[in-house]
Amino acid sequence: MPTFDVLFVNWDGCVIGVSDISWSVTVEAEFKSDAVELALEAARLVNHQTGMPPHGIRVSEEQLRRLAYVIDPNRRPPLTSRST
Repeated sequence: MPTFDVLFVNWDGCVIGVSDISWSVTVEAEFKSDAVELALEAARLVNHQTGMPPHGIRVSEEQLRRLAYVIDPNRRPPLTSRST
């Protein structure tokens, strides 16, 4: 089953160099839509317990959905190893 990295980022803040929300989770799912739902479950827990990193901001369900960005596992750069 593929793994998806799902980022929760306030991209508007990134434009000016400061993001008030930046958190990610890796989930296993068959489809991108399933990955989003699994990631949202984890994000809801973090949001409820401590607020979203790095500043502990609590956001609405709608905002969590807007912040979610899925990295396609087929477009991830390959891992490389360096020998010294």
